[in-house]
Amino acid sequence: MDILQVIAKQAVMIAVFMAVGFAANKLRILDQEANNRITNLLVKVVSPIMIFVSYQRDYDAQLLKNLGFAVLLAAAAFLLSVALGYLLLPGKDPDHGAIERFAAVYPNLGFMGIPLVNAVLGSEGVFYATASMTVFDLFCWTHGVLLMSGSCSFRELLRKLLSPSIVSVVVSLTCFLLRLRLPNILLSPLESISAVNTPLAMMVVGSTIAQTSLLRAFAKPKLYYVSFCRLLLIPAATLLLFRFLPGSTLVRTAILLVMSCPSATYSVVFSILFEKDYRYASEIVAFSTLFSMATLPLIVWACTSFLA
Repeated sequence: MDILQVIAKQAVMIAVFMAVGFAANKLRILDQEANNRITNLLVKVVSPIMIFVSYQRDYDAQLLKNLGFAVLLAAAAFLLSVALGYLLLPGKDPDHGAIERFAAVYPNLGFMGIPLVNAVLGSEGVFYATASMTVFDLFCWTHGVLLMSGSCSFRELLRKLLSPSIVSVVVSLTCFLLRLRLPNILLSPLESISAVNTPLAMMVVGSTIAQTSLLRAFAKPKLYYVSFCRLLLIPAATLLLFRFLPGSTLVRTAILLVMSCPSATYSVVFSILFEKDYRYASEIVAFSTLFSMATLPLIVWACTSFLA
């Protein structure tokens, strides 16, 4: 399938999921209490299962070596993103500043990134891209928690590190290394559960957007700037870093592609969890998703031109 078609297809699917959530809110089916409960379900059940399923594959020594390289690349990319987040968005606003920085640092790699990598690089590229999901969760539940909560004691940070997603990463990697695979009769229902992650998350975003004024949102210059940082400035800096790093072109390309996606729906999820302006977070997610239709083809071209 053509890359532009893949991107357009994912964008349409996101729009439909958000539209359903939007309509459900207007029809008073999804209120904020329901959004909060779905958010907890996503964070504590669905997302950990999705991580586990992604690691249920046959063991291979070369795959493991490249997976380790992919983890290091993803960690370097996220460290760079965090640093640029503070540099490009130094705002002191304890509510909007944290949301903007989180939205700039963390990409929607699960739903937008994985299908894009699959279209460009195939199934092997997808396996390496899952390394970024592992690093994403580690950063989200450490740096992301500190950023969105404003402060966190050492004991609280340790408690967050034992979150369902982090525990799932440890268990999933252990199963991969020990070559422990579930039979299909058990794996199949888990795959079905993991498949609802993005639809549910985007419906929550759509429901949240229904509580905002979209016309007022288009008049907010900061939304354009945050999207510009997430979609162009940070990917460009990551491309420059990867250009001078050794190693597999396939792995570098896979990680760069997922790191170039629009703002993660976790921007809204974490805003709800930490009682911040989740409406503003949903506006950023919608904006960056819309503008990614123009930037992602550019990133694909840059990967093929400068990382080969």
